Amino acid sequence: WRPDATPMTWQDGGHWVADVDVPAGRHEYKFVVDGSWCCGVGPDGPLDRMEGGVPNGLGTTNRVIEVGE
Repeated sequence: WRPDATPMTWQDGGHWVADVDVPAGRHEYKFVVDGSWCCGVGPDGPLDRMEGGVPNGLGTTNRVIEVGE
């Protein structure tokens, strides 16, 4: 949960990319966009909540990914 831990790079085709090695299991994460924590970016800007996200106790949601073996 460090905003500067994994900077993303812009790729051709309009995608931001970062390579992250994580162990198998369930992981919660968010993005930092222009200094603000968010679940992603929609047409109107950063999103504090997202469908399928999990509540984080701060009134917003986190994204979740399940990493297999």
